[in-house]
Parts: sequence; structure tokens; C-alpha cells
Amino acid sequence: MTGSPLTSEKSSLSIVSMKFIIQLLVLFGLSTSLIGCQSALKASRKSGEGHFRARALIKDKSKAKSFIVNLSFNVQKSQALRLDATSPLNQHLASFLITSKELSYFIVPEKVYYQGKPSAQSFARFMAVPLEPSWLENILFREAFESKDWSCTKESSGELESCINLREKLNIKWSIGNDKKLIVDIDHPKGQIQMNFHRIQPKVESGVNMSQLKTPKDFKKLR
Repeated sequence: MTGSPLTSEKSSLSIVSMKFIIQLLVLFGLSTSLIGCQSALKASRKSGEGHFRARALIKDKSKAKSFIVNLSFNVQKSQALRLDATSPLNQHLASFLITSKELSYFIVPEKVYYQGKPSAQSFARFMAVPLEPSWLENILFREAFESKDWSCTKESSGELESCINLREKLNIKWSIGNDKKLIVDIDHPKGQIQMNFHRIQPKVESGVNMSQLKTPKDFKKLR
């Protein structure tokens, strides 16, 4: 026994309606994710602090090596920035504490630590790219650099799209990926970093020491 034409028409309309509803829900979900990413970043700028988590691919061009790490940034603007790096298996690799006057860090696999003036070369020992530590704030908060060596472009929304430092041969790009999360690409003749951010909070992570970096025992001091 076959159904009536009216029943078949209702079934077809129901299927079309369901597909339309699903498409709307998907679009709404993507839009909400994008808004969430943008609003979290804006909230961090407003509060002057934040916690940023990213999965990063670091390429050392000079050694033809690449590795993946998890990066956790805690920032108090113009005061202190802490970076803790772990392996994909959550093994502690390195920790950095950066202020305007001092850079402290230790690298676990090498059993070494450093304490001295902030410099691009010191930071490059782990990150492969010679970045001035103070630039990390601009990168994380997606804000333009003050130095005249930088040339930046903006998207139609007003957000930074890219910044180039010709003197340092450094190129930084910000974008939103397919999953609507923030991506930062940093390119230099010596190395390349791609950071895919999966968490941005407008507050420093609870329990993180932003004033002192405790170095493990028996680590060798770098000069």
C-alpha cells in the first residue's frame, strides 16, 4: 500500500526543514565560537592580563628539525609574563619568566637555566626564533608594536592582520582557523612558529607564580 501524495509532500517538507534547521545550528555554533574567541581577547586587553593556551609547531630551519609543544602563557601587562612549555605527553620542558628588567628560564631536557637581561638570542635557545621577549605581549594581545621598525596591516574589522620587521627579518600573521580559533604564525630565516590557541581567559591562571621562577636543583647556569 502506497502513501498518498499529500503524505509524501509533508515528508519531503519535513526533511528539507530539518536540514535547514541543522544548517542554522551549525552556523550559529561557528559564529558563537568566533565571537567567543574575539570577546575573550578583547576582555583580556581590557583587564590588562590573561591566560593563553596554545599548541605550537616549532621549526628550527638551521637544524632542519621540528617539534610540537603545548604553551601556557600568563600575562600581566607591562609587569610580567610567564611561559610554561610541555610536551604532547604533558612532560615539563621549560619555563620562562619575563619582566622589563630580567629574563629567567630553565630548560628541563638540557638541565640548564639562565638569569639575566632580556634578549632575543637568549629566548631563541628554546623557541628557534630570535624574538625580543617584550614582543610577546603584542603577539598575544594582537596589538601593534611601538617601534618604528615595524610595519603593520589591519583587517576590515580593525584587528591586526600582519606585522613585518624588515630589520629583524621577522613576519607575524594573525588569523582565525577553520575551528574559529586564533592562529599566530611567526616566520624568520632561522625558524618558524605556528601557535594554535584553544583557550584565552581574561585573568592569570590561579596559583601561578608571576614574581619568581623556581629553578630545579643541579641545573647548570648559562652565561
